[in-house]
Amino acid sequence: MNNTTINQNSRQGMAIAGLILGIIGLLISIIPCLGVFAIILGVLAVIFGSVSLAKTNSSKGMSIAGITLGGLTMFLSVFWIVFVIGIQNIANNNFKEMIHWANHIDNIGNIDNLDDYDDNTESLDSLEKTLEELEFGTANDSVLSDTISVKIEKSEEE
Repeated sequence: MNNTTINQNSRQGMAIAGLILGIIGLLISIIPCLGVFAIILGVLAVIFGSVSLAKTNSSKGMSIAGITLGGLTMFLSVFWIVFVIGIQNIANNNFKEMIHWANHIDNIGNIDNLDDYDDNTESLDSLEKTLEELEFGTANDSVLSDTISVKIEKSEEE
């Protein structure tokens, strides 16, 4: 009879351990940065609760509570892992986009004065007109080749 009492007490001790680990794990898993480490406590709570539930009929309530709290702890820990990785990806994409736009703003600042900008615009307009003439077949070939070579030379100088 004494041997049976010792086995029931050890099984009840496992149920209590599972319950305590589940409670502590749940409290730690709520904290964003420490929640990742609570997954270990959740796994241990489920193991202790399951062993206690399988081996004895007494203290089923504590065993089930330990398993439930351990499962909830693991769920919250995984949630924090996924949440932090998602936030990191969003921040990384936004940072890349911000750098991209900053580079474009730097390129806009490379124009020293508006006269250079107007000259480039006029040369682009004349090149566009020449390309339209080519497309419709209204351009003279010698004039056209001279115009294109001049435009290419100006582009290379810049």
